Amino acid sequence: METKAEGSSRVRNSPIWRNIWQLHIPNAEKHFLWRACHDILPTRVNMCSCKVIMDPSCPICMREFETVFHTLWQCPSASDVVEAMFSKHDRLEFLQFVGIARRIWLRRNEVIHGRSFLNPNRIVQQATQAMEVFQTLMDRRKITAAPAEQPTVHTWMASPHGWFKANWDARVDRRKGCVGFGIVIRDHLGQMWASKCQTCHGFLDPPAAEAVASFMVAQLCTEMGIRQVQLEGDAKNLIDAITSNDADESGWGQLTKDIRFTLRSIPVWEMRYTRREGNRVAHILARLAMHETMNTVCLYNPPDCIRDILQAEISVL
Repeated sequence: METKAEGSSRVRNSPIWRNIWQLHIPNAEKHFLWRACHDILPTRVNMCSCKVIMDPSCPICMREFETVFHTLWQCPSASDVVEAMFSKHDRLEFLQFVGIARRIWLRRNEVIHGRSFLNPNRIVQQATQAMEVFQTLMDRRKITAAPAEQPTVHTWMASPHGWFKANWDARVDRRKGCVGFGIVIRDHLGQMWASKCQTCHGFLDPPAAEAVASFMVAQLCTEMGIRQVQLEGDAKNLIDAITSNDADESGWGQLTKDIRFTLRSIPVWEMRYTRREGNRVAHILARLAMHETMNTVCLYNPPDCIRDILQAEISVL
C-alpha cells in the first residue's frame, strides 16, 4: 500500500499544492483550482477519454476541443469575462481570476443543462462580491473569541489525499414492496464524482437490501476505474461480514462473496462503518429512490436534492 501511495504523496508535498491550500480564498475556489491544475474537471476532452461521450468539441463555441485551458481562457465566452474584468480594474489579480474562472466553469455547466447564459459583467460582479464577503468573514473571525468546545458530532469525513470515498445506503418500503438505493462517490476534497439513485421493486429485507447496495457501489467504483477508495455504510453487521476472513453463512452469504470478488478489481480499498450522520447524502438518495421510481447516475454535477448538503459538508473540511 505504501508503494501505491508514494506518487500521490509526492504531489501532496509539492510546494505548488501546499501554496494552493494556503491561499486566502474560499474553500470551494481552492478545490476548483486544484481540480483545474490536475486536469480533472469534467471537460468534453476528459469525458471522451473516459468514453462517457464521443464529441470533445466545446459546447459553447463549437470551434475547438474543450480542454481546461480552452474553457477558462481561450473560449470566446471566457475572454469576454476577462475583458469585462479589465474594464473595471486596472489589473487582474490571481486570486480574482480564480474566482472568475470558477464562475466561468459554473456558467458553462448552466448552459449545457439548458439554463440561461449569464452576462460577463454579472460574472465579474459575483466573483468580486464573493471575495468581499469572504474577506469580511475572515476579518471577523480574527477578532471573535474562539467558541466554546462543542461535543463530538459523527459526520462525514473526507478520505485521505488521493483517495475516493464511496457511501451507500438502502431504504425499504414494506408497504410498497420496493427498495431505494443511494450511492455517492466523492474525492478527498469532498467534490462529487458520481451519484446513483435506483429503485428495485420486489420486497427485500433491510440486511439483504444493504448487501445489494454495497455490491452496487463496488461495481460503480470498478466501472469508474477508481484505484483507491474508502467504502462506507451504516450496516455494521454486513461490513463485518465482508471484511472478515470467515465464511458468511447468512442469507446473503453468496452476495458477500460476490462483493469481495468485485472488490478485487480495486487495487487499494477499505470498507468502514459510519453512523447515519456520516452517511446522510447516500441516505437522502436512497429515500428519494424509495418514493420515486428511478434509475439515475449523475457524473460530477450533483442532483438538486443533495447539492446543499454536499456544499455544507465541504465547508467544514
